[in-house]
Amino acid sequence: MFLRAVPETAQKPTRPQLATRITLGEVSRSTKGRKGFTYDPETGKLLPGSAVAVKLAMKGEKYSTRRKTAKWERVLREYFRQQGIEVPIEELRKTLYTYLESK
Repeated sequence: MFLRAVPETAQKPTRPQLATRITLGEVSRSTKGRKGFTYDPETGKLLPGSAVAVKLAMKGEKYSTRRKTAKWERVLREYFRQQGIEVPIEELRKTLYTYLESK
């Protein structure tokens, strides 16, 4: 068994993650009561009907084109968070680039 830190987004999900989770919940709720199995053309197997419906409804959905944050951004954000200061990453970028351009 390996222990690891809880991901940052587990307790504070991003907006795209929230949108995905909400959509998944709504789609799965709409399949409530389905019985039996349905043929899944992608895998060629019989799956529970509600699983196939959710899979087809969620397929191809995109909620963000978010880029991965650089390590220096994560380190700075974590430092400010430890100090009790919540600073949006866009503010950090803008401030740092303004500072670097002035030099």
